Amino acid sequence: MESLRVRLDLFEFSTAEKEKLMEVAERTLHHSILDLVLSELNERDRKLFLSHHASENHDEIWSLLTGNVKSIEKKIKITAESVSQKLHNDLKKVRKTKSLP
Repeated sequence: MESLRVRLDLFEFSTAEKEKLMEVAERTLHHSILDLVLSELNERDRKLFLSHHASENHDEIWSLLTGNVKSIEKKIKITAESVSQKLHNDLKKVRKTKSLP
């Protein structure tokens, strides 16, 4: 996400606007990873995951995921890279329409 922050500096956004855009980017990443995780779990484990998530019990979350989802770390990394790339591509499109460097 830091690379996205650097790219945002190429635009003439206010600091508040950049922060708001970063919040949206971080929420997008968070929701994409949640979607991935929930799609990999069965119904019972989804409920358990959501319970742990609501109570911010990170150790139990990780234990549940590593015990029930093959290659979860790799899948999360791929999802994060994909989201980041899409956000960068969106900024490139905006840059082209605004004729910015």
